[in-house]
Amino acid sequence: MKNALYNLLNRNFNNKNRKGKKMLRFYSQFIKEGDLCFDVGANMGNRAEIFLELGAKIICVEPQKLCLLHLNELFGNSQNVIIVDKAVADYEGQAELSVCEHENVISTMSDKWKNEGRFSKEYKWTSTQKVLTTTLDALISQYGAPVFCKIDVEGFEESVLKGLTKHRIPFISFEFTNYCFRYG
Repeated sequence: MKNALYNLLNRNFNNKNRKGKKMLRFYSQFIKEGDLCFDVGANMGNRAEIFLELGAKIICVEPQKLCLLHLNELFGNSQNVIIVDKAVADYEGQAELSVCEHENVISTMSDKWKNEGRFSKEYKWTSTQKVLTTTLDALISQYGAPVFCKIDVEGFEESVLKGLTKHRIPFISFEFTNYCFRYG
């Protein structure tokens, strides 16, 4: 686990250096100092770091154990970051997360995405993890309504968005790939 974390940290550092300024400029269109942001599928926290640099308060929602270790190391002492050890879905309860230990950024709760999506032939999901789930509505009830919400949950975005029924979020960013057209 320590080697996996080291590899992820190195990759995260290199990506941050290359993309950091562009990402700051991009997200500054939506996020201002003091704004509340949700980072759903926070993974290693690279978007949360950008949001924090813009002066936002961030709710990082991430269920993966390895990622939670890193997020707590990175943001554990920050008064502007809250780390929520859950997955987001359209229901509160429990779910099974399929973990790709070789490439943790493609761990997923979507069987369809795992079996038919763009990474299905190249990667294997070698373990599972039972995780607690919450909804965007529940997060908003607990922490307040965000100005910006980033959702990156590898094929589970629709379920996350279905959990937003009572509130409005001005800006939502979510991953969308053409597999959504092909597989419904």
